[in-house]
Amino acid sequence: MKRLSFLFLFTLISSLSFGWGEIGHHIIAEIAKAHVNNNIQDSVNKYLGSMSWESAATWMDDMRRNKEYAYFKTWHYINIEKDMPYDSTKTG
Repeated sequence: MKRLSFLFLFTLISSLSFGWGEIGHHIIAEIAKAHVNNNIQDSVNKYLGSMSWESAATWMDDMRRNKEYAYFKTWHYINIEKDMPYDSTKTG
């Protein structure tokens, strides 16, 4: 029983290290879409074309895994020290 409990706990903790994941990104996209007015939705839809909000939310993850677009890796996120202001000149 201890072994099973450890395995469950290890799996749970390690899955948290993967960040939002695809489902988390999709949920955030749905929440964002639900909280903007129709004009904003129309504008976003215009730029997305046939891509859904959910697909757009994971697009960067998909691109950074593609070796042809390896340079996107530094575009995916930035780390900002706690309580420090954001400085756009210190990214990538």
